[in-house]
Amino acid sequence: MLSSSSPAQGEGLEAVGSRGGEARLARIETRLDRVETGVAELRANVGQLRSEVNELRSEVNELRGEVGELRGEVNELRGEVGELRGEVNELRIGQMELRADVDELRAGQDELRVGFQGLRADFADLRRGQERLAADQQDLKRHMGVLHEEVLARMQALVFDPEPLRREFRAGLTDLEERIGRRLDPIEAAVRRWHPPA
Repeated sequence: MLSSSSPAQGEGLEAVGSRGGEARLARIETRLDRVETGVAELRANVGQLRSEVNELRSEVNELRGEVGELRGEVNELRGEVGELRGEVNELRIGQMELRADVDELRAGQDELRVGFQGLRADFADLRRGQERLAADQQDLKRHMGVLHEEVLARMQALVFDPEPLRREFRAGLTDLEERIGRRLDPIEAAVRRWHPPA
């Protein structure tokens, strides 16, 4: 170690030696050796620290890349959340429209019930009218039969030919039956429409 020292240091050491400080010189050399060893260790530690710093920088760069990817994924998720919110709003609007349709259908159902009750009342009236017409028809047939018998009896009592009177009577009877049929046909058609035959 002393061989690498400067001339001034050598003169200082000689002066120290002249005063009898060789032991002190040895201690100084030992200390210098320790300092050099410490410096070497420090340099090694600095190199190791630099290596670790480089590794940390590499890891930081990787983390930054991952953070960038995560930010991209977060932005994508935000976009998807926005789309889902839009779909939810559309579903809510559709639900409100469906509720309005259901309310309208319920109102229409109530109207149909009222109308059906009115139709039942009308049908009951038609039945009563049909029954009255059937009774009137029976009475008419009975009266026509009596009249027919009276006419036949009178015709037999007469000397003249009854054939023209018979034809006239039959024509009148046919006309009467047709008029009665015209009155009964609409009622019977309505009854068949509301109560079709099984």
